[in-house]
Amino acid sequence: MRQILIEKYIEPSEIKCFKHYIEGDITIKRWLDINYNLHSFMGQPAYIRYENGKIEMQEWYKKGVRHRDKNLPSVISYKKGRVSTQSRYKNGEFLGSRWGTFYSEH
Repeated sequence: MRQILIEKYIEPSEIKCFKHYIEGDITIKRWLDINYNLHSFMGQPAYIRYENGKIEMQEWYKKGVRHRDKNLPSVISYKKGRVSTQSRYKNGEFLGSRWGTFYSEH
């Protein structure tokens, strides 16, 4: 039987951190604002997905919408511990993805 545990932490700025575990292994960490929208906190991703204890994906959000300032990637995917793709979003609008060293514009 799979055991699922969800922990909740209150951060100082009304941002809540939820950690999801299956059989003792962390699977998801997410930060939600007071309205339960995904929201990045202090430059950290709002959503992190883990596979076998290693980060598989990180996503940055602003009030529930994919967003990251300074032309940084809003979604980063990993394979075998290395970055496989990076995608940029600003206010929810897809701006391009990167494989290797260049972004391909949408």
